[in-house]
Amino acid sequence: MTQRPDPHPIRDFFIGELVDYAPKDSRDMMERPFFSLSKRKRNKPIEYENEDKSVYVRVMPHPAYGMATIWDADILIWCISRIMAECDRGKNNVERTIYTTPYELLRGIARGTSGADYRDLMAALRRLRNTEVETNIRAGRRKYAAFKWIEDTEGEGSSEDDPDQLKSISLTVPRWLYNGLLGAGGVLTLDREYFLLTSGVERAIYRIARKHAGN
Repeated sequence: MTQRPDPHPIRDFFIGELVDYAPKDSRDMMERPFFSLSKRKRNKPIEYENEDKSVYVRVMPHPAYGMATIWDADILIWCISRIMAECDRGKNNVERTIYTTPYELLRGIARGTSGADYRDLMAALRRLRNTEVETNIRAGRRKYAAFKWIEDTEGEGSSEDDPDQLKSISLTVPRWLYNGLLGAGGVLTLDREYFLLTSGVERAIYRIARKHAGN
């Protein structure tokens, strides 16, 4: 496997809750081609059907920002982890909106916290916010769901392009994803080192293998 160094290794016990050592992923997202596997800007749509044509996935990129990538999906994994942590604590009425800071989010997905890392995070959020998805997973052959990976973002600060100015941020995941977490789809735990994989293909293979490994 091709991996980068972990900027926040587990031995750093002072991180506390800023890093989730047991990331959670949605089963429904793990096997199908929902994301670009390349870091290059992709403007070609994804059109996928399984062998018996009972399941399809269509992903439409934004012409300016391109398609959300499998590295951008780390943000969704982190959001899923936060939602499931609230559920595990027995909290009632867990919301689809996660309130955090760019610093906490970067630490949580094993990224650096430099200005360049911050700008990459903002670019990833734009792709997630503008990539359109249609699928009939969970809906059945005659129904479908259409959504964007991030429904809404809000920040506190004078500029989202300046890491010193944007102090907080809220992320709202789509209802399709949220319902799958709490319903029959459920989640699986990933190894934290998944965040360190640098190959998009290796990331896709890991997620498929992890899903079929079950609990």
